[in-house]
Amino acid sequence: MKCDIAIVGGGLAGASLAVALAPLGYDIKVIEAVAYKATGQPSYDDRTLAISHSSCRILAGIGLWESLKADATAIRKIFITELARPGRVVLDSAEMGLHAFGHVVEARRFGVAVTGSMERTENIELVSPASVKARTRLSGNVCRYLQKNGIMARAQ
Repeated sequence: MKCDIAIVGGGLAGASLAVALAPLGYDIKVIEAVAYKATGQPSYDDRTLAISHSSCRILAGIGLWESLKADATAIRKIFITELARPGRVVLDSAEMGLHAFGHVVEARRFGVAVTGSMERTENIELVSPASVKARTRLSGNVCRYLQKNGIMARAQ
């Protein structure tokens, strides 16, 4: 199996990286240990993710925010206190000229958006379940990844 880019891990970061790099035309393989769309995928569970305003803009730039924003909750105020201590600080996004500091999104919903984007992208292939057993640098930027099932991936 040959590719231009091999991304080890198809969780939040790896899948997002694949989607971000896809418009550059590279042949991308995402090697993920958990079976594709498994309910036990630990990256896409019931946790909530606080996504900063800048990160929301990045997600918009790679085409993911449009499918997330309907389920996202805006972070408009942040309350900062210290347990058993007097006082507090309140940050208000409106006072800073922002609609919101960011948004809160459920990780499972993020997973639906990013895996859906990978499915629709022709030059991304998700290889799963597969784990990398070893990585060898062959020359320059060329690496070989040996997966536990014996399949070799060669990426540059």
